[in-house]
Amino acid sequence: MQYASFYVLILLSDSCLITLHEIYLQYIWEIFLAFAYLLNVGINMIKEGYTRVSEILSQWDKFGHVNQEILSRKCAIGTQVHSAICNHLRGIPPVLDEEIEGYFNSYIRWMLSIKDLFPTSIEERIYDDKLMITGQLDLIGALSKEEGNVVIDWKTSISASKEFWSLQGAFYYMLASKKYDMAKRCIFVQLKKDGSLPKVHSYTIDEELLSVAMNAYSCYRYLEDWLKKRDRQQCGKQQL
Repeated sequence: MQYASFYVLILLSDSCLITLHEIYLQYIWEIFLAFAYLLNVGINMIKEGYTRVSEILSQWDKFGHVNQEILSRKCAIGTQVHSAICNHLRGIPPVLDEEIEGYFNSYIRWMLSIKDLFPTSIEERIYDDKLMITGQLDLIGALSKEEGNVVIDWKTSISASKEFWSLQGAFYYMLASKKYDMAKRCIFVQLKKDGSLPKVHSYTIDEELLSVAMNAYSCYRYLEDWLKKRDRQQCGKQQL
């Protein structure tokens, strides 16, 4: 009986040790993920005086009529999807919840459908010191050794926006070409919530599109300067 009790005690001790070991590993993994997130945030902090591409494009806000709570939730889902894809491309097991699993599976289907992918840069923030603009590009890579690098962007939107996405692609091309040898093409991968094969939108970056992007930039700067001038005038009137 004493031996049996001792044996049960050993089993219980081993079980506790295994449980503690699993908790310890989970704790270490969570610390690692938190550190990786903070490192990524630190690397991608916006330098003072630079304007995001998203701010320039916000001149044509199509979501002003959408409930802000719904819009915030959709943005959060998009951020989680981008984080999961980024981790996967970097060889880090992504953390998936039910809301983003379908989008991630859609991304995996696209990865399996293409012949090759040669990543050059993943989730990199690039600056243009002349225009004082910046953008964080999801992926810069080549789908073949012959073509060269293209901008690849992940989308979780239900509907596509050819005009908006192509303009965004033009800005991203302008940024990426400051640092990398780029082909004049951008790809938007419209991921599907149900996990099915995504729809791929490819846009050629021609001179006309680049001209439209520069006009959008000029328009944004003009409005920004006008608003600053107006605010200074109002401030001066209040002081009188």
